[in-house]
Amino acid sequence: MSFSDLIAQISTSVAAIITTTLNNPTDIANELGKTLTQVTIGVFVAILVSVLREGLKPLFSAQEQTAEQARRMADHITTKREGPKVKAEPPAYYDGSPDRVQAFLTEISMYFGLVGEGDPDRQVVYALSRIQGGKDKSATKWADAKRLAIRQYHDKTAGKTAEQITAEGLVHPMYGWTAFKDQFEKHFMLHNENEMARDALDILVMGSKSCEEYTTMFNGYAEMAQYDEVYLLRKYQEGLNKALRDKVLGTYPAPEDLKNWKERALNLDRAWRKSQTKKNIKPEVKPFTPYRKPEPKRDPNAMDIDRISVEEQQDLMKKGACFYCKESGHLAKNCPKKGRMPARDQKKPERRNINFARTEDRKDGAEEAYNEVQKALSSLSEEDYQKFQDIQNRRGGF
Repeated sequence: MSFSDLIAQISTSVAAIITTTLNNPTDIANELGKTLTQVTIGVFVAILVSVLREGLKPLFSAQEQTAEQARRMADHITTKREGPKVKAEPPAYYDGSPDRVQAFLTEISMYFGLVGEGDPDRQVVYALSRIQGGKDKSATKWADAKRLAIRQYHDKTAGKTAEQITAEGLVHPMYGWTAFKDQFEKHFMLHNENEMARDALDILVMGSKSCEEYTTMFNGYAEMAQYDEVYLLRKYQEGLNKALRDKVLGTYPAPEDLKNWKERALNLDRAWRKSQTKKNIKPEVKPFTPYRKPEPKRDPNAMDIDRISVEEQQDLMKKGACFYCKESGHLAKNCPKKGRMPARDQKKPERRNINFARTEDRKDGAEEAYNEVQKALSSLSEEDYQKFQDIQNRRGGF
């Protein structure tokens, strides 16, 4: 009730009281008091309801949201039951190839899970419909024979009770997925396939492979070998590298079953290979070139004192003599003989003469010719001059 409605009700009540008790003022007062009391209580109740409504509004809102969520969930569940959201592609046809026996069974099983097919009879019928082809249509003939046997069974058991079927010894030729799987494997799987998988598993070792590669190969062979888990666990442990096997045994708590062994070995091998990769990445370091102090330039006026001893240097210093020419009166830097080889170090050139033993008389111009020849001899090298001397000696002179 709104506040305006409450005021209107009060006005109506007061008018009614005045009209009915117009001749008796006491009755008017009594009735008016009762009405006002009722109105006061009504106002209080209206205010209380308004306060409670505002206070409980979040609770009502939460209840409404919960109810809405429940409604949506129910709609979602109902929608899911209408059919699968993922469209499942039918498995590929099986043509009798022995190496696709397990693959075909896996594809069929996953397909049944996606489409929600759980009826055993329909599973078998559908699986047989995906078997066809092969050499001389061998796969098709096998599937046709099984379908014919199933139809004959249904024809014979039509209208009979379970007791009658049992009494007559009628047995379904292929009822349920387990029966189909057993007969399918016995017919199409090679008899030595399990033996081949066991032989491969017996010699399988990790070697230089990663643990992931080793485990993948192990799982493939183990699926076909059909060993028990105790034997498979021992073979998996033996195939691991010794270092990795010791690391797994050193962890706490040590793994006990095959699944935990695989997980622990894979994690340790990944961590080790990751650390090795980081070690191989070396940061680029520029080669260190040590600082070398440049050698001071040699003073062209400095004297090479390595040629004389320390005692001789001291003696020359006392005399005030030059270190270069060892004469007094000047220093080495002002030595007039600097740049020329000292007399004591100069080697007098050997005079190269010509034997003119056969020449008795010198004619005019002989002296000049002699000087020219002498110059030519001086310009010869030691080797050429020696050859010239040998020739002259053999001839006995000119």
